[in-house]
Amino acid sequence: MQSPRNQGLLSRLLRASFSSAQVPQRTASAPSSAWEDDPRWGREHWRIRRDAVDWPKKERVAAVLAIPFGFPDFNYKVPEGGGTTGQVARIHVQVYGPKFGIWRLLDVLDRQNVKASFEVNGISAAQFPEIVKEVATRGHEIVGFHWADNIFHDQQSVDEDRELIRRTLSAIESATGKRPTGWVAPNLRFGEKTLETLSAEGIQWHACNLSDDRPYVIHVGPKPMIVMPHADKQMDDAGFIIGSRRPPEVFLDFLKRQFRTLHREGDRMGKMFNFSVHPEYGARPFFIDAVEEMIGYLKSYPDVWFTTRQNVADWWTKQKYS
Repeated sequence: MQSPRNQGLLSRLLRASFSSAQVPQRTASAPSSAWEDDPRWGREHWRIRRDAVDWPKKERVAAVLAIPFGFPDFNYKVPEGGGTTGQVARIHVQVYGPKFGIWRLLDVLDRQNVKASFEVNGISAAQFPEIVKEVATRGHEIVGFHWADNIFHDQQSVDEDRELIRRTLSAIESATGKRPTGWVAPNLRFGEKTLETLSAEGIQWHACNLSDDRPYVIHVGPKPMIVMPHADKQMDDAGFIIGSRRPPEVFLDFLKRQFRTLHREGDRMGKMFNFSVHPEYGARPFFIDAVEEMIGYLKSYPDVWFTTRQNVADWWTKQKYS
């Protein structure tokens, strides 16, 4: 399935429409407070947890598929060793996502009757609002993913960071009619005051954590914020395709091994399983069958809750888990 409105994407991406994204690049200063008190690290929750966690129907594992829908903004930051040729080459790769990949993934999700967590850049929502609207219309979750995937929170001043966060939320709201309540930072990197800004803008949870197998709660000022586990590189399709050229069978083996251990441990306390698939990588013809096989594999377990992060956050809040 391919929308005719997506024709001529490359010319659209390289036109002056990117100029509105120009922001001076600046490196943020080091945090002034002690690192132990910095909410970015979640140190208030650095403890070994043995407390029981029950999912809604006593499932052993909550499973989440994340789909990053991101684009670079070369007006803001040119890739290292870049130039026009390097920019066009990268666009050729990433534009496969909206042209074909994301539609292929949506078809798989429809066939399997599952909902995914789409991590959407502001620039993606601005360039392809019809796609983001379609994703939301089909009932999938839309998560803020900063303005562009080559812009990192910790490379901006506090004011620049705030401006781009607000721009991202506005672009997504314009496309879908709803502001996200969850966030993922590119490369999982936060700036000095990013969490404070996100909290002030109504973000209730972020998925930028590699330190746990289930969520936990931190406090950003007086307000609680739920921290979700994110898929690490071994659970991310890009790590298997870029450079390594490992076959999809290896990706499947990693995913299944990770899941089986979490499922076994979930008999004692509920766990969370995450994996990521990029429309420009894992939705290619040679890889997509492995993605659908993994979804079917997870669904074959009656005690797995295949869900979205917002559903997990709502349940966590309702149960008053820490």
